[in-house]
Amino acid sequence: MNPCLIKLNPITTTDFKSYLLSKQDSSKWFYWHLSSDLINFDTFAVFDQAHHIGVVCIEKNKSPLVDLYIDPECRRMGYGKSVMGYVVQNFQNVKIEVNVNNKAAMDFFDHLFAERVIKSMRIVY
Repeated sequence: MNPCLIKLNPITTTDFKSYLLSKQDSSKWFYWHLSSDLINFDTFAVFDQAHHIGVVCIEKNKSPLVDLYIDPECRRMGYGKSVMGYVVQNFQNVKIEVNVNNKAAMDFFDHLFAERVIKSMRIVY
């Protein structure tokens, strides 16, 4: 798999939620997405060639909030960085909110910030 070949395909909110449920992740990140109608979000499947490796949702407003899920077996391979690079290049004023208790997410976004893939993020307590 090659993170440079990622592709975002629009999917329905039902498909987005079904994908999250299929992963059986215990993260609290899921609970909001599963209980929300996501009416103000565009939802996408993340593909590397023909492999479905995650999902992303992007809020529909002038300063969109972005949420990203990459399958555990595809993490630390550059996919999240590629997706976030694409998002910040194609959407204006992207908001990144990171829960201080989610160490993996904090490390990931700190890395993207250090590499200047993202310009800022908000730490949520």
